[in-house]
Amino acid sequence: MGVFGGTFDPVHQGHLCTVASVRQQLDLAHVLFVPAARPRLRSVPTASATHRLEMLKRALASEPSFDVNDLELGRDGPSTTVLTLEALQYDYQETPICFILGIDAFLGLPQWHRWTELLGLAHFVVMSRPGMVLPVERPTWWVRAETTDLSIVHQRRAGSIVMVEVPPMDVAASNIRERLRAGDDISRSVPKSVIDYITEHRLYGFDF
Repeated sequence: MGVFGGTFDPVHQGHLCTVASVRQQLDLAHVLFVPAARPRLRSVPTASATHRLEMLKRALASEPSFDVNDLELGRDGPSTTVLTLEALQYDYQETPICFILGIDAFLGLPQWHRWTELLGLAHFVVMSRPGMVLPVERPTWWVRAETTDLSIVHQRRAGSIVMVEVPPMDVAASNIRERLRAGDDISRSVPKSVIDYITEHRLYGFDF
């Protein structure tokens, strides 16, 4: 099972296409998208949790292998990955969990809450772009856990780091919000169901 977290403010094609690539490469049964309430290391989301959750549900409605889990939205305090993975391990006791994240986020892992416990709770699937150069000097915990054997995520419950190349997607939620405020077309970057929701609820400061 894959797990992909984020603010999804709003969810866009970059999220959907890269995670679809990971799911296919690792032959994951399904992927849970987990929207954060208040990210500990990022700015407060622009749209409310209710709006972000509904946009995510609409974006994933036609994807049978994708689902939404809102456990972080019902938790007090900042959203932390360690608590989320602990909860998911309890709920899916026989299922290996693959936590999917981008290389930029992965490089900041030592800043995460209780980060040394994370590899004991899941495999880390790190998305990178073709041609991206990784650090030459890698810490011991990274070297010991990294593997090129993608099948390992089906054989063990947690503990491995797998690097996966995904298609380059030049799209970011912050850029989409700016384009909305400027009245630009975002139809190639955001699913129509999400655009319709943004329009209906007049999100992101644009007067439709």
